[in-house]
Amino acid sequence: MKQIVEKCNRGVLCEGRNNGMGFAFLQKMPDGVFHTVQPASPCKDYLAEVVFTEKHGIPTRAYGLNYKKQLNIFSDVAYMAIKMMPTKGGGGYNYSSSLKKDTELLAKNYKNITRLINDFEKKVGLKILTTIEPANNDYFLLKFSSKWCDSTHSISLYSLLIRVLMVAESSDKDIMSFLKAYKYHSGDKNLVQQSMKKIESILKTKKLPPNAVSYSKSRLLSYHQTPHNNGIIAWNSSFTELKIGA
Repeated sequence: MKQIVEKCNRGVLCEGRNNGMGFAFLQKMPDGVFHTVQPASPCKDYLAEVVFTEKHGIPTRAYGLNYKKQLNIFSDVAYMAIKMMPTKGGGGYNYSSSLKKDTELLAKNYKNITRLINDFEKKVGLKILTTIEPANNDYFLLKFSSKWCDSTHSISLYSLLIRVLMVAESSDKDIMSFLKAYKYHSGDKNLVQQSMKKIESILKTKKLPPNAVSYSKSRLLSYHQTPHNNGIIAWNSSFTELKIGA
């Protein structure tokens, strides 16, 4: 079984979503163990800071996360940990019916997640397909194409798809049919519905979203601007990549 070591403290985060499926990018160590490079969090917007700094080498900070430098964790592939997480501090769990049920669903359905995210990846023309395998402490290890990490919009879509596919069953044969029928969590249902035309455009063009937000390097360095919250909903549907300004 793969080993994932939590190297970052979730307690520093001011999370927008505080329970449900948590995400953290990983660094593969020489001994084959994986270390988290950020606190695992159900607020998947924190993935944006890592993606942005790894791509552009500019430190980013948002809502408790301070991602200080490029670690070069992406090659042709990226690694991510997911697990179902409780509310920080022991508050009520409101993602669905219970943490225990969702943990069992993830363990039961991770192969269906793999099959349907691969369906999407094939349709968009990716050469490297996601693999998911169980790891320690209820974690699952994802290995996937770093093309998903080319922009905050793309990683936002990827993590949204992974999260909603948690309830996919063996009878679900096509990802788009699954998404159109999804209703497990009302907040995620709303995100899927808002993203549907964009997802259809991605599949039609066979391109993942590039960066479509205007950033200033000086404002990023002074922490007056952040890539946080610039996910799939914020994508303007343009496939023209915007460069970082002065």
